Amino acid sequence: MSTLGVRIPKKSKKGKNKVEKRQLVTPSDFYEEATELEDNGERWLLSDVKKSLRFYLRALDMYDQGLHLAQGNDDKLVYDILYNRTRLMLQLYTEYMANDGHVNLLQYINLDDLPQVSMLRTLPLIIQDLEQVYSRYHSSLGIDTWDLQFNLLTSYLLLLESTDLFPLDGAGIVQLTEKFVTLSTSLIQYQFRELDVNSIIESKAAVPNTDTELLQTERNENTDEIVDISDQITLESVAEVTLNCLKFNETLMELLLENRDSIFNATQLSHLSTIVSKSNCELRDTLILKPELVNSDIEIALYQIECVELLAGGQVEQFESRVTETSDGISPELSLAQTDLLGLYLTCIPEDTQAQWRAATLLGKKLAEARAILTKERQKLQTQSASNSEEQRSLSYTVYRLCTVMLSAAENEQTRFQIKLRQGTSEQEPVMHTLQKNAATLRTNAATIAKASCGLQETMVDKLKRNYVYQQTSP
Repeated sequence: MSTLGVRIPKKSKKGKNKVEKRQLVTPSDFYEEATELEDNGERWLLSDVKKSLRFYLRALDMYDQGLHLAQGNDDKLVYDILYNRTRLMLQLYTEYMANDGHVNLLQYINLDDLPQVSMLRTLPLIIQDLEQVYSRYHSSLGIDTWDLQFNLLTSYLLLLESTDLFPLDGAGIVQLTEKFVTLSTSLIQYQFRELDVNSIIESKAAVPNTDTELLQTERNENTDEIVDISDQITLESVAEVTLNCLKFNETLMELLLENRDSIFNATQLSHLSTIVSKSNCELRDTLILKPELVNSDIEIALYQIECVELLAGGQVEQFESRVTETSDGISPELSLAQTDLLGLYLTCIPEDTQAQWRAATLLGKKLAEARAILTKERQKLQTQSASNSEEQRSLSYTVYRLCTVMLSAAENEQTRFQIKLRQGTSEQEPVMHTLQKNAATLRTNAATIAKASCGLQETMVDKLKRNYVYQQTSP
């Protein structure tokens, strides 16, 4: 399972059937063999992470051999192989090297008998590969690159979210932002055009004696692969691109707030602020005109952007009021988004112990609320999941999130302890003792929860993530 929120379209040979072991001769043979190996990797990912990785690495090798034979041949086949290879590299990064954005599952796998693991690439190198393929084929006749563009946008977003792992200076962030905005604008416009064409074809097909075959032929020029890929463009795929745009903007706004004096100069700050403001306005206008695109994820992303805008504008009271809102039935996702926003708020406060204490206290209350919501969800899943494998997987993911929240709460208690310590008065000692005790209890309870099995149907990936969060409980 890829990182939550990351969908990477896969390109397969049409009409491919399972065949007996065959001799690989042509580029197409290697391409088909690679896609079959990928299918095997997907099947084993949930139960045997290492075996799955072995299949994926063999698939990469098949793609490479197919590319070697295909050079100078059918451009469409070369593109398909290049697309699948870069897409698989990105998929392996999000599944193995940065699961959930930061968990490296490779550290839990004995790689001694997997020398091919050296084929895996870091995110900046994957982006280079994607950009090279896009530059080569984005204007080629008969080759539709919308899915490649989607993967490239996804990788740009991942890079902006990973500046702690792959540091970027102000100029690098400006360049990344300009590329993201240009590509995302082009892709969304293309997707809307395709949706309009599909709508026309469907409406004509509904009218008796209307010849839609000619329209379809003119559009696709006898390239059935384009029909296959274009059919994947739906309101859901447009919504995914829109969500990535909102996430990119929100992440950029956070970087501008947190690093305005350390990374960016005045010109870069002004330029990026203008870009993100314009992009937010355009995205909001799009969602007003296309309300059918709006889903719960987009609603939360819009909410986060609104809150960060308030914080950036110095409207602290309005920010606090908005971000501490709650209601019966609030979703875990919204509650977690609120904790992230309050965490951002805390990092943006200068050395003012009173303001920091207030922000940390608000964060502590919101983390307690998120913990209560996830605890209730965990208890519900525990009573329902005995015979339901899907709910057992949901249970494991809920446990992972619950333990992560508990660790964040423990860290926040330590932050509050440090704030009191800086005040340096003896009357603060009982409070400081309580805060340290709270932090220790939260870590102990998180370890207990993370250590408990989530059922026989829990996937190996989820078990490794649970092991990761268990290890984080040690002070």
